[in-house]
Amino acid sequence: MALQNLSQPEYQPGPVPPAGSLPGLSSMVHSFLGLVQPNAFPAELLTNLIQQKNDITNPTVYREVLVYEVGFLVCVAIGLLFIILVPLVGFCFCCCRCCGNCGGTMYQKQSKRMGCRRRALFASVLLVTTLILAGNICAFISNDRVSRAVNSSFGALNTTLDNLGTFVRSIPQQVDFIIASSEVPVSQANGSLQSIGPILGGRIISEVGEEVYGALGSAMRLLEVTDLAEQELRAVNDSGQRLQQLQGELSQNLSRLQERINRTLQSCGQPCFQVSVSGLVPEADFSMVPDVSSQLALLSSLTSGNLSAALQQANETLKKTPTRVEEQAQKVVADARSQLAKVRQKIGGVRSEIPVLDTLGNVTAALDTIGRQARDYEPQVATYDGYRWIVGICLCCLVLLVVLCYLLALVLGGLGLKPLALPTERGCLSNSGGDFFMA
Repeated sequence: MALQNLSQPEYQPGPVPPAGSLPGLSSMVHSFLGLVQPNAFPAELLTNLIQQKNDITNPTVYREVLVYEVGFLVCVAIGLLFIILVPLVGFCFCCCRCCGNCGGTMYQKQSKRMGCRRRALFASVLLVTTLILAGNICAFISNDRVSRAVNSSFGALNTTLDNLGTFVRSIPQQVDFIIASSEVPVSQANGSLQSIGPILGGRIISEVGEEVYGALGSAMRLLEVTDLAEQELRAVNDSGQRLQQLQGELSQNLSRLQERINRTLQSCGQPCFQVSVSGLVPEADFSMVPDVSSQLALLSSLTSGNLSAALQQANETLKKTPTRVEEQAQKVVADARSQLAKVRQKIGGVRSEIPVLDTLGNVTAALDTIGRQARDYEPQVATYDGYRWIVGICLCCLVLLVVLCYLLALVLGGLGLKPLALPTERGCLSNSGGDFFMA
């Protein structure tokens, strides 16, 4: 019984990751997300909200959402503080410097640790500048990657919708294939029940036929030998009785002959006195032949039971085993075939008992609608993504400008620094470095 394999639908290839990806950036992002959001996603809470088992205004729901988002809330708070405080502090420094109250040509008390403090400040600012520059580079790359991902997302969405539509359309075909394939074992079982006589009877004959036929053949040959032995033994018994009868008659005849010879010898006189007929007796004694009547009676009782007909009937019964099996199994076969008919009927009604199959057409139509709407919104999304890309570039350029100001301040400050000069006697390079810091 060979069953065909379930054919799989052919899907379009999935989206290919962009070339030149940065594993370090990706791992850094995942590490950051794992740090700020270590809690598992509250799938049960979302399921209850969708099924409207929980009210969104419930304080418990708020508490669970805040626990899940606590890392992002802390990051947002730090970001807001940074966005507010850094420009505010910078503005205060600029106002202070412009008013001549700090920095610039103001006199600063010189100490022995001034050089160490300057080097530590230089190293700290250089480290912060390097980190900001690295983050800005990652922002440039991420901004470009987001645009590329948005541009390729519509193609990936169409491919996904096509593959999903292919999968949905293949479900009825696979269900029909499974139903059709299930007919194979049912038909095979039905055919086996129809030919249960030859199959089961032939199996019985093939299993025990050789031994039974051999035993029946041996019994037939033994019965033939028994019949022959009975005939021979009966002939021996009849011959022994006949010989004993003839021996008795011979003894009587010899006795009469002996008497006649003796009378003749007596009448002969003196010359015949030396003649003796006492040895005129039969030498064979057939009464010594054993009686086999009891053995003959046993053989007669054995052969009188018509064993040959019984053996022949056994042989015919074995040959008729398939027919008798089929006759005796008619009720069982009828019940089994009735059950198979019910199974076939249930299998045929499986398709109508699957409610999902009736809604697959609506799912396919919904997928087509989503695809059309996505194509309609594609130009708008591309336009907004262009705006987003421009804003991202502007912000990155702004941060890059800050980094350049830091670098110029460090370079000019380092080149124009004169450790022994008084603050009121600083050169143009050193003063310009301070101006870039204030900027």
